[in-house]
Amino acid sequence: MYREDMRPVIVESFVNEFNKHGPKLNLDDVASAIHMSKKTIYRFFRSKQSIYEYILNDASKQILFAQQSIYSHNDLSTKEKLLRIMTIHTDWENKIDLTHMFELKSSEPEVFERVMEAFRVHWDALYSLLEIGQKDGTIKAEVNIRLVLNLFQQGIVSLYSTNVLETGKLSYPDAIESIANIIFKGVFAD
Repeated sequence: MYREDMRPVIVESFVNEFNKHGPKLNLDDVASAIHMSKKTIYRFFRSKQSIYEYILNDASKQILFAQQSIYSHNDLSTKEKLLRIMTIHTDWENKIDLTHMFELKSSEPEVFERVMEAFRVHWDALYSLLEIGQKDGTIKAEVNIRLVLNLFQQGIVSLYSTNVLETGKLSYPDAIESIANIIFKGVFAD
């Protein structure tokens, strides 16, 4: 009988198996890797999808916390804040082999849609900074900031919905930084 919360151990094993097999992993492999019965895993998680949800919820919390910290940092210029917010990545993005993420689209469509939805929300801090940047002259006045935000969101979505990370031999942080730099070369006033 497990008295402690085994979720971190289960999730770590899940991530390891995801990195080996992609979304085709199964909970038998996860259980075997940590010498635990599948029944015990089900005491902590209802399904494979609930493990994905656990990871996604934690990643969302990390992103929101980082956005709030950057946004309220008074020693950073608007430009620095924008670049930092656009290049946030979570602990999960360092642990998970993101080259498998596009495979979720066909093998776990509900999970894939939940990941995509997470990238469509929680951009208030970025949008607010874009508005501030336009007012303080950091961003050109003629730039449509809604379009900038949409381009950025779609850039991130493309990293998850295609195999561009694998074929381009890109790490996720490098890809995000490239997207941010490409977008901002066209919108910054200086």
